[in-house]
Amino acid sequence: MQNKKGKLSLFGGGNKKNNSPVASLGKKSGLNSNFKDPSSDYLINDGSLIKYNGNETHVNIPVELGITKIEQKAFYRRTDIKSIVIPDNVTSIANYAFSGCENLTSITLPANLDFLGNYAFEKCKSLTQVNLPDLLTSVGSYLFSGCSSLVSVHLPTELRTIGNYMFEKCESLITIEIPKKVSAIGWKSFSGCSTLKNIATEFQTKYN
Repeated sequence: MQNKKGKLSLFGGGNKKNNSPVASLGKKSGLNSNFKDPSSDYLINDGSLIKYNGNETHVNIPVELGITKIEQKAFYRRTDIKSIVIPDNVTSIANYAFSGCENLTSITLPANLDFLGNYAFEKCKSLTQVNLPDLLTSVGSYLFSGCSSLVSVHLPTELRTIGNYMFEKCESLITIEIPKKVSAIGWKSFSGCSTLKNIATEFQTKYN
């Protein structure tokens, strides 16, 4: 389905038992030309996921959609979603993309991700573990703010900076290992981490 300019497209699998392709889609959506789907779970514009409209609690974004970016608030406050798998062709996740997904317990991030915006996982209160891909050199402020169940985070080996309030109020975080290449830690990055006992470092870091 396209708008008058031929750019906006709706895709997805819905709750149908048979999600096999049945309708072709235009090139301007950034979609693989061999992928066909009649439903409207994914609102896409030129390769960017604008909004997820589906009803699945376990979301596995099809690689065939050709999505390279997840836009601001694409999954904002989707309290029904429990897990998300993002394909490796996605390289950018914008501000607030998953903010307020309070029942999200698991997210698989793409290996090629090189941008992760502010507040991306803010108040994902059920999230317990996250592996940040190694291509990331910086991450947004307030990234995990209010993730009260977060226990374990793998930080990228190429990470240079830790954003302001990145782990604010991560009340279940006990220990974290900061990569060698980190040279700056932002303002109140670990504020309110009441159970944090150990920050492992192998370098001299500047604290803002």
